[in-house]
Amino acid sequence: HKIMTDTFFSVLETLGEAALLTDADLNLVVLNSAAQTLYEVNSQQMLGRKLVDLIGTSVSDTQTEGWVKVLRGDVWRGVVWHQKPNRQRFRAEVSVRALFDQNNALEGVIAIVKDVTSSQAESIRQKILSRCLRAIGDISQIDALYQLMLEILTTKDAADAAIFRLRESAGYRLTAVAGVEMALLEPIRIGDFSQEEPAFLQGEIVTVEHPAMQGTVGYDLARKLGFRRLEMVGQRVAGEVIGSISLLYRQDSWLDLRPILPEIAAALGSRLEREHAKARLESERKVLEVLALVSSQMRQAVNRLEVYQIATDFVLQASQASSAFVLLANPERTELRPMAGSGLQVEPMLSQVLTRERGLSWQVLDTGVTRVEQSALPEAFTLRPLAQGAYIGVPISREDQVVGVLCADTQTDSEYFSAVDLDCLTAITKELCSALTRLEALETVQRRADAFAQLAQLSSDLEQLEDEQLIATCGLKALVDLTGLDVGVYFTLNNQFLVASAQVGNLSPDYLAWRQNTPITADDTFGKVAQRGTIALIPDLTLAPDANPNISPFDFRTAVIAPVQTHGKVRGFICASSIDRLVTFAPNTQEILEFIVGRLARAIERAEGIQEIIDTRVQAFRTIGLALELRDFETKGHTDRVVELSLQLGKAVGLNEPQLQALEWGALLHDIGKVAVPDQVLLKPGKLNADEWLWIRQHPRIGFQMIEGLRFLPPETLEIVLYHQERSDGSGYPDNLKLEEIPYLARLFAVVDVFDALTSQRPYKDAWSLERAILELQRQAGTTLDPILVGTFLQTLNAPILAIA
Repeated sequence: HKIMTDTFFSVLETLGEAALLTDADLNLVVLNSAAQTLYEVNSQQMLGRKLVDLIGTSVSDTQTEGWVKVLRGDVWRGVVWHQKPNRQRFRAEVSVRALFDQNNALEGVIAIVKDVTSSQAESIRQKILSRCLRAIGDISQIDALYQLMLEILTTKDAADAAIFRLRESAGYRLTAVAGVEMALLEPIRIGDFSQEEPAFLQGEIVTVEHPAMQGTVGYDLARKLGFRRLEMVGQRVAGEVIGSISLLYRQDSWLDLRPILPEIAAALGSRLEREHAKARLESERKVLEVLALVSSQMRQAVNRLEVYQIATDFVLQASQASSAFVLLANPERTELRPMAGSGLQVEPMLSQVLTRERGLSWQVLDTGVTRVEQSALPEAFTLRPLAQGAYIGVPISREDQVVGVLCADTQTDSEYFSAVDLDCLTAITKELCSALTRLEALETVQRRADAFAQLAQLSSDLEQLEDEQLIATCGLKALVDLTGLDVGVYFTLNNQFLVASAQVGNLSPDYLAWRQNTPITADDTFGKVAQRGTIALIPDLTLAPDANPNISPFDFRTAVIAPVQTHGKVRGFICASSIDRLVTFAPNTQEILEFIVGRLARAIERAEGIQEIIDTRVQAFRTIGLALELRDFETKGHTDRVVELSLQLGKAVGLNEPQLQALEWGALLHDIGKVAVPDQVLLKPGKLNADEWLWIRQHPRIGFQMIEGLRFLPPETLEIVLYHQERSDGSGYPDNLKLEEIPYLARLFAVVDVFDALTSQRPYKDAWSLERAILELQRQAGTTLDPILVGTFLQTLNAPILAIA
């Protein structure tokens, strides 16, 4: 027996197998050297001791059926946990057989033990790896794939819990968990679990043991949930870390999964890359569909508000958003105002304003970078007062400047914006900017057309005006309309002082008074404009270095100042300004101002020329009148008196300027026909005979024939010359007209002519007193003279007028 045992054990020693032999009481009698090495003991320590003292209770307690088999004489084989005297556990592959004597009595037990911990671990790892790879290839739904993979990684002997996270904006979002309830991980649903360890970002496996699991929300929570170790591998797609797989353990595990994690991560990365490619194609398809619909509708929009509304409506259709807004910044960039909105609780929000301390949209406006927050605090939201939710904002740019934000939010923090949502909002914003460019181009064309039409009308209007104030007022109205400013004023330059000759809008009287009493200098804006002879466009007067500080109380902001030059000298300035707001100049503002100033200057010069011609004509007509007086010296002063009296009466009855001009000329020329009357008739002191009266009765027609060829004379002047001797009862001459047949100005002048004839010395009569003349006018009123005109004339009589004589 001893020889056989020694031989058997020597064979096992050669094979490196551990062998143990006991007596009938299961006391150890032999341990070969391989057994001593495996259990880290020597024979002297263990001989005579019970087998259970060496291997623990794993066999006797858990393999009851195995012992029954052994005692029957059969061999029992199996894999069980063994424990060394130092309490280190390992997986052991054991073969046990009982030894019996000739009487079939138990002599002992022989056991052959092999450490299979590594091989068992590798086998389980391969099984887990195989299941994960099969799932990666078979599962169609990505979310379901994440969940199944985590369940495989948390099977028996594997990790106690597993987490899969995806990168979202600046942090990570939990997408699947196993071995622990999702609700317990709420504090780290959004955020960085690992604080971005460099090794993790480089693709290495990160292991964090219990002492180091502190200092972050994620690690502190893991410790509180009883986890002592965390292993994490980064999930890469196209070389970029897009997420992570994290394994959590409550105690040390004999099964190390780290060798297979890189292969799982690589296979999952390949699958995700394919899915991302599909998602990109799907995103591009959806974006193209959205873009086509948005573009179609925006092309039909006729104004910006329609474009804004179309954009927010499509944001709701194309994304997970609960509400969407177009926010535009004011020129000072101190406020964001909603121009349009769609979704929940929009109407009350459209009247609100986002100031600098409210909302992530300000960061989008200032940086020009799209912002996505999957779990934003309340102050991040556009306008709606929500507890927490997702936010996305895309900058709206015009001419290389961010002018607003297209933003959206979700109703709760359980809703998120996907990459497709971001692509759709970006595409909608791009189309929005394109539509605005198109509308701005149309508006520019329309503004230019309107400006050209208005400037053409201005030219036409100025041709009809001969008064400088009216000319300036007409130009100011066009200037204010075309620039979008609020007030305008035309200053004439008197030495170094400015006199307001015309204005439009509600200009402060205090400003006009201050300006009129403050001389311009070479250093202020007016002085520089006058010196250079160029137009000044001032975007903001409050920032203009040469603006007079005394204008600050009047709230002028955007302004234009242009010199009006006539005959090579600055005659005055045409100015316009906004009140308490900034206005953006149109590209053609300079061109418009140059046109207006040029037309004003030419109109003023033309009006001056016309006035000079008119004055010359008046003086010529007066000379003719005076020549007649010199011929008939006893009627001296008659011409000046009837002119003054006629104009006085004309103004009293409300004649306009052209009518007064015609009346003045008619008064000067009314007796021009007398040049054809012989002296013996005109200067005869006694009563005229029939032939002599014929000469007198013909002088109006002769006078008419003398001047009717002068085209510049208005019809009313010719009528005064021809009909000033007609009387309402038909007793006048040359045509015996009655009442309304006599032109109005001829009837008016007749009253003045009769009055002056009564109060003047003539060859055939003495001058009447004022009282007697008034009584005579009252007697003739209603018979030979117009009674209303007589009444008005008598009301206008005053000493200064009569003093002309």
